[in-house]
Amino acid sequence: MGAPPYIAGQSAYFLSVNRNKRSISVDLKDESNRERVRKLIASSDVVVENFKPGVMRKLGLDYESVRQLNERIIYCSISGFGQTGPQGGAAGGVRPHDIGNERTDEHNR
Repeated sequence: MGAPPYIAGQSAYFLSVNRNKRSISVDLKDESNRERVRKLIASSDVVVENFKPGVMRKLGLDYESVRQLNERIIYCSISGFGQTGPQGGAAGGVRPHDIGNERTDEHNR
C-alpha cells in the first residue's frame, strides 16, 4: 500500500475523520428495511442521503417524515444540481457511458 500511513489495512486519514461514526447500507425498496431505518433514525443524530430530489419523499424518508420520528435530527441531502431549479431533478455525477465521450454528456453540450 502506498501514500498515507495505514493501520491494520485502513488509512490513518480515514480513521481520523470517521472516528466513532457508524454507517449501514440497506435496500430501501424493501418496506421491512425502511422500517428498520425508521427505528434507527429515531435514535440517530444525522441522516445523510444522496438520491435524486424526490426519491426520499417517495420512500417516506424525506425530512418532514423523518422529523416526526426525531425532532432533533440533522438531515443532509446531497444532490448534483440542488433540490430546485432547472436541473434540480437531474442526477449528478458522471454516468459510466459518458466517460471519454463528451458528445453524450448532456451537461457539456
